[in-house]
Amino acid sequence: NSLALMSDAGHMLTDIMSLFLSLVALQLTTRTPSPTRTYGLYRMEIFAALINGTTLILLSAYILYEAYERFTSPQVVDSKIMLLVATIGLVANGIAAWAMRRSSKENLNIRGAYLHILGDALSSIGVIVGGFIIYFLEWYLVDPIISAAICLVILRGAFILVKDSANVLLDAVPKEIDFNEVQRSLKTIAGVKDLHHVHLRAIASGVFALSAHVLIDDMLMSRTGQIIQDINRLLA
Repeated sequence: NSLALMSDAGHMLTDIMSLFLSLVALQLTTRTPSPTRTYGLYRMEIFAALINGTTLILLSAYILYEAYERFTSPQVVDSKIMLLVATIGLVANGIAAWAMRRSSKENLNIRGAYLHILGDALSSIGVIVGGFIIYFLEWYLVDPIISAAICLVILRGAFILVKDSANVLLDAVPKEIDFNEVQRSLKTIAGVKDLHHVHLRAIASGVFALSAHVLIDDMLMSRTGQIIQDINRLLA
């Protein structure tokens, strides 16, 4: 009858679905481009990240509502079962979080799954702390308090994930790239006079695209190929 443990179980359930979604998305991104999808399916991972983040927000909102109900009428909780299940969950989530930590820094889709797992590990710690308090002090109000605290932590990561995913889908300039510095650097290339209609966006995590109209000095057409090579080398 522990809301904290129920929230942990709910997160675990959504993790199963989100990890499956992430796996499918990663498989789809390896498909080669086609005449109808010339960029391939890179953005499937962004859709997966957006769905994961949105699911976390909705689930956290529901648990916060349930916690409010428990504040008004605390319920008796079986702390022994609560502690046992939470400990098993902590071990499982700790292993998964450790395995995904490095790759989560480079891929939005994996970061979404990693946040799910990390949220569950934090949930399990919170449930264990709450279980001990209930076992020794029989203070049942700690159950909804811990549930609410866990949800607030998870919500922060979920909002950032949704925001980053939306920025990619809206073709925003990647936050790790200085757009003005890119333009300044391109103008230093020999033969380049100016740039117009410069557009920089992320197709997916770590996959960027830039298009621009480059105004060049008066020269032989045969030399323009070298300028394009220099531009591509600088962008890379």
